Amino acid sequence: MKVYITRYALTEGIYLAEVELSQTDDNRVTVLHGHHSGIFRRPDWHVTVTGAINRAEQMRKEKIQSLQKQIDGLERLDFYGQIKDCNSTGVVQINN
Repeated sequence: MKVYITRYALTEGIYLAEVELSQTDDNRVTVLHGHHSGIFRRPDWHVTVTGAINRAEQMRKEKIQSLQKQIDGLERLDFYGQIKDCNSTGVVQINN
């Protein structure tokens, strides 16, 4: 059976792999050969290319949201008045 693997879609892209479907778990496949041999669970594999692309797009959007949160936090940082004195419990006052 061939499926589309999306686990590494954001770093390496989507790839097509020959797999064996688990006999005990319909959500698990095993890639026996290739660069990423191993066990994959849903939602990291898809039967259709459309399903794989939709998942990769969802992953991309979630990553962008996560990075935007990090950017927002970095932009809010204010280092004035935030220098802590290692030798006491106080904060060093910065006059600019």
